[in-house]
Amino acid sequence: MSTRSDKRRAAWAAIRGIPDRPTTARPYIGIQFDCCGLYARIYRNRDRTAYEGRCPRCLGRLRVPIGREGTDTRFFRAV
Repeated sequence: MSTRSDKRRAAWAAIRGIPDRPTTARPYIGIQFDCCGLYARIYRNRDRTAYEGRCPRCLGRLRVPIGREGTDTRFFRAV
């Protein structure tokens, strides 16, 4: 069942001629970047081998490999 905001978003997209966004969320993990004291999300790469992203302020790269056994933790600190 679609929510009211989903219907409204789809209506505006149709008016503007923009295709509706897919409803599937991209997997991400939350990172606290100690280098600049900021929080951001980094998203899984297309190969599904790692989560990759950058610090929003200093643009330092971060790559977190995805292990075979995985983890239930969704938030991490980059020191």
